[in-house]
Amino acid sequence: MGIFGEKKTKLPEKIGDREPLSGTIPKEYSYMLGVPRNQQDIDDMDAMIDRVKSDDEIEVVAKSTGETPCVVVKYKEEEYSVEFHVTTFEIPELFTINHLLDEDSIGIIRNNKRGLSITMTFGSVNVVSYHLQLKMLNIMIPDLVAVVDFSCEKIYSGKWAKLAAQSKVPPSPLYLYTVQAVSGKKDKVWLHTHGLNRCGGVELEILDSDQENCNSHYNIIMALAGRIVDKNGFINESEPMYIAQLSKDIELVATWVDWKRVMSNIDKKDLGGLMDRAGEGHNGKTGIVYLYASESDYNNEVYSPVSIYNRELADNPLIMYTNEETARMKALAEERLYVLKDCVKNRGAEALIKVGLDPDPEYDMEEGFHEHIWFKLLELRENTFVAELTQEPYYVNNLRAGDFREISYEDITDWMMFLDEQRITPDSVYLVL
Repeated sequence: MGIFGEKKTKLPEKIGDREPLSGTIPKEYSYMLGVPRNQQDIDDMDAMIDRVKSDDEIEVVAKSTGETPCVVVKYKEEEYSVEFHVTTFEIPELFTINHLLDEDSIGIIRNNKRGLSITMTFGSVNVVSYHLQLKMLNIMIPDLVAVVDFSCEKIYSGKWAKLAAQSKVPPSPLYLYTVQAVSGKKDKVWLHTHGLNRCGGVELEILDSDQENCNSHYNIIMALAGRIVDKNGFINESEPMYIAQLSKDIELVATWVDWKRVMSNIDKKDLGGLMDRAGEGHNGKTGIVYLYASESDYNNEVYSPVSIYNRELADNPLIMYTNEETARMKALAEERLYVLKDCVKNRGAEALIKVGLDPDPEYDMEEGFHEHIWFKLLELRENTFVAELTQEPYYVNNLRAGDFREISYEDITDWMMFLDEQRITPDSVYLVL
């Protein structure tokens, strides 16, 4: 049961005389902080700026070392104004450590109360701007222990940050936001994001989740948030967005509504109600995610909770990534494929490979569409690999789970491997290097 029960809901059309909340909003500052291993590395502001000047990718156009030091830099043909200063910091309790950190690094984070903060507004491509911010921290702090991303309330490994900064491929959009899960009574879970406002879109929430299904509901938010990160904004309130194929007959079409419209339907003491929005949290530019179960529901603005498809969501639905994210994932998988090959050949790792398959002509798919599907790696060859299909395709009729194929490395769009009880992806190779 969702907060409205397993039924469709008609929400108020207006909230007083308010202006409709748009899905695309002015970008907020992105605020990140680097924790140095050696405190003296952040004592000399001019030396830190000189390190940036010596970088081949970033051009320092102007600088100011006044009360709030600032540099204007040019990166990939776009200019950014970047403010930075040395500051004391405390890590709030709710911040999530997203990477594996050794005890030495954890001790430095807890005991070293000074770090270098960098704030900037993202430019035309969010992941590129985020990549620049990481690069700036990595250049200015030679031995970076950790990155604290205050905009999305996460803590990252300095080793990961160094690899990400040196890569030609920007980090995953997942790094630009976080999805927090707050538990309530009767196994209820409130999912909500932090970090999407800096990307030019509303924050997203799901109110009717629960312990059993929150991971599936997380995938819905992840798919929608990916649109915000890649597209610099979002659909407007109540507009539909197709995000997944739940079965051959069921499509997942999501939307969002201003959180204020929803509050009249729930008790203020309920999880995600008005009492949870006191102060500065969760009462700004944020929207509640709903589903449209039919075209008629869309036409009449009738909303269904995400829980109506709990069973289907548990059956490994085909989530649609943006073209930008698919290309980024493929590029990173190719760049770090050497790690997978080495670990399979020399360290006994087992691996899954994702491949983009051409759909059968009978399906009316857009040009360039591929169905991305997982294979179990069986054998590495010089230019190809042999693998076993792990799931049924939706759009390729002559393939079945358990079928074997010899595939070119060029067709790989993602991979993961399992080594020493760890799950390693192209993003997390810092764990085995």
